[in-house]
Amino acid sequence: MGDGPYYFFFRPFHLVHLEVPTTIAEVLLDADPLATVDGPHVSEVVAMAKRDLESGESLDCIGGFTAYGLVDTAEGAKGQLPVGLVEFATLEADVAVDRPIPLEAVRLDEDRTVVREWLALSRES
Repeated sequence: MGDGPYYFFFRPFHLVHLEVPTTIAEVLLDADPLATVDGPHVSEVVAMAKRDLESGESLDCIGGFTAYGLVDTAEGAKGQLPVGLVEFATLEADVAVDRPIPLEAVRLDEDRTVVREWLALSRES
């Protein structure tokens, strides 16, 4: 193991089906946030077109066939669709392959809580 006192624990797998319930229990029982950020918002993952996209298309989910995510600075990501909202978006304009998907090019489903919350947070900043 080495001299210590610090050791590196490597785990080449991720057991989501076991870790999610444990994490939820920790949040509920401890009432502590899982992670906090000190300082300003510095980055965002923006949605990029995987292929030429046409107006009227509904975007699919993360890992789907219409978009992928690319990290950008918070400043550079302004006006771009966050990758976490792609499944709630329908295109209102064409977007070329490998181009960021602008917020002005989509209609978001504002009936979804996550969309309403994101819109409220983005108005605050």
